[in-house]
Amino acid sequence: KTVSLLNGLFSMIKFGLANCYDGFGENVGSGGCRDNGSYQRASGILEFEPSSTLSTDIIDELATLMTAGRLSERNREIIREAFESAENQ
Repeated sequence: KTVSLLNGLFSMIKFGLANCYDGFGENVGSGGCRDNGSYQRASGILEFEPSSTLSTDIIDELATLMTAGRLSERNREIIREAFESAENQ
């Protein structure tokens, strides 16, 4: 069961919600299971669009989604510095 779960999660990330490579979805679209970014067979995809453009708000939102808000202040600061450094390049 663990391997099936991992296969399904991998498929969800790579192909969207589809039946590709033991994914969790059903075959609702046409086309093959190609990793070309078109998600032809997917009935849904994983996306994230932040509700703000401020780095602190984006980091808080991601921390809530990925760690249920348990990200420490020090780690938030490290991420904020990297985020703002990448933004300025």
